[in-house]
Amino acid sequence: MSRDVDQNGSPSDGTERRAGLLPARPELAPVGTGITTTALAVDHIGEADRFAYWREQWCQGTAGVTGELAPGDRFGFYARATAWTAPCVIRLRLETGPFLVSRGLPEINRHGLENWICLYQEVSEGTTFQHAGNEFTTRPGDLLLTDPTIPFSSRPHSAHDYRRWMLPRAWIEPHLPSGRRPLSAKFAGSHGINGLVQAYLHALNDAIDECDSAELPGIIDNFCRLLALACGGGPGDQRAATRAAKLRQVQDYTALHLSEPDLTPAKVAAAMKISVRQLHLLFEPTGTSFAEHVLGRRLEECRAILKSPSSKARSVTDIAYAWGFNSLASFYRAFRQRFGVSPGMVRRG
Repeated sequence: MSRDVDQNGSPSDGTERRAGLLPARPELAPVGTGITTTALAVDHIGEADRFAYWREQWCQGTAGVTGELAPGDRFGFYARATAWTAPCVIRLRLETGPFLVSRGLPEINRHGLENWICLYQEVSEGTTFQHAGNEFTTRPGDLLLTDPTIPFSSRPHSAHDYRRWMLPRAWIEPHLPSGRRPLSAKFAGSHGINGLVQAYLHALNDAIDECDSAELPGIIDNFCRLLALACGGGPGDQRAATRAAKLRQVQDYTALHLSEPDLTPAKVAAAMKISVRQLHLLFEPTGTSFAEHVLGRRLEECRAILKSPSSKARSVTDIAYAWGFNSLASFYRAFRQRFGVSPGMVRRG
């Protein structure tokens, strides 16, 4: 359920929008109609007043931070943000011109966020952070997991461009070793446990808008357990989250290599540094085998090309072989079984 927001960032039903977007505390119950989407931009504001408007409406009114803009950056300043809010998770997407962000004790006292942990995902060229006595410099794709009840500051190298997730503190901290509190951690790279976190978050970004509200708390709980494992927590109940993230890694690798006829379980398992048996076990809970997954993805790609007007000149044979099929007869048989029509019928519309 969304609330319509006018160009000034206020609900169109006339109620005043001054409070932050965060619910009072996370809930493990199904979110139901507690999901809202809010957007704010400064395009309609004169250039000289854009940053002042953004600082009041977003920085102070929503995010609980202070913003400082260099005089030379005032003209040409741009800003847009969306907030997807549910009782158990908040996803913020933000793009703005450069300015210094800080969160000190006055802001913490006004916007405590004591029930939340923040996960920052870098999209821009990079940002330098000061938090809990640490200095972090991020690069595209890096993640920062931080406690928002501790002061911090950040300055982008060129512009702010990031996703920020607010996750339930009570779903992360119980799984952490005592030495990892307060939370102030950076995850970089795509290998090992960091790669699993990246894969799960990538899947979450893609799917969260379509998630069933009853399933969302379990999905977020699994992700929180995986984050705790990345921070040094014991494996325990985090195994389900690790398995889901590993499955996503396998699916991402498979998608990049669908055109290769020799995309075998052995080849994929070797690339993922797991055994063939482990590969098959990853797919077991989905009800679809590895071979069925590869076949389905190849057929979907072929159908999409057959339906495209720009591919009329390509033969069915060329399309089938381009997506890893090595037998035209098996391609036609599998295509009709999956879609109920022949490739030629799809092409003719």
